[in-house]
Amino acid sequence: SAITVGISDGFQRRNRQEKARLYIEAQNFLNEIYYLLILSKDLGYISSDELLENTNEIQRMLSGLIRSVLGINKNNPPRNRDNDTDGLIAGADIDDVDML
Repeated sequence: SAITVGISDGFQRRNRQEKARLYIEAQNFLNEIYYLLILSKDLGYISSDELLENTNEIQRMLSGLIRSVLGINKNNPPRNRDNDTDGLIAGADIDDVDML
């Protein structure tokens, strides 16, 4: 899947900007799957919360990995979000990383 490929490709990169970009891309795909699972549950196609719980846990782990690569401390986020000097999270707000 695009998620596992993104994580695998990111792991192999040495450049932290590229690594973070691939991890954020994988997280975006995971978010899409999470919301599709919510829709499937709402429509009655699935009844168990286990898939949602597992997906949520993977989201938290991937968020931690992204914060680690970007050097972000969850308890002390950067003060100026507009000052993305490395261009690491262009197109993705820091809240996307912290939301989980």
